[in-house]
Amino acid sequence: MDTYQKIQLTKNTSGICFIKDSGFFCRLYNQSAYIVTKLFNHPLKLHVKTIKKLNNEIIINCGLPVKSVLTYFPNALETEWGFVLNGKFDLTDYLIWRTHIINNAKQMEYYYIDLAKHFHLTPKQIAFLLTWEQASSHIKTDNDFLAELAFNIKKFKVGYPKSI
Repeated sequence: MDTYQKIQLTKNTSGICFIKDSGFFCRLYNQSAYIVTKLFNHPLKLHVKTIKKLNNEIIINCGLPVKSVLTYFPNALETEWGFVLNGKFDLTDYLIWRTHIINNAKQMEYYYIDLAKHFHLTPKQIAFLLTWEQASSHIKTDNDFLAELAFNIKKFKVGYPKSI
């Protein structure tokens, strides 16, 4: 199933679509991601992507292991593409949530690009270093290097929004 089909399936289903991405993992797109993360308060990491093949449509997705679907959503029904949890869910605030998530992702992207220019690192390296904690590596040289770099990046981020 390609991305377009996954998005259409999510739009046209009156419930939550847990679409199998691999044998052990399911993805939730747009409205399904909203229902699970916002309405049910499951702390899943949201990803925002622009899909060029879909006229630069922006999608929001998150994922969880199949076992978690069955644990947290025991009423979900298995389908040929994954699982569906039927029901009527309040999507009144979906567009507000979507706009907030997309704007926050864009803000983070600009922030990472700004940091990357300042430190000559890739945005992915910056993202890693912002979440890195000392003593998470066993090699002292790596720890010292990463500690100094993380300190400088965190010091540089003063003045950026608190959500970053």
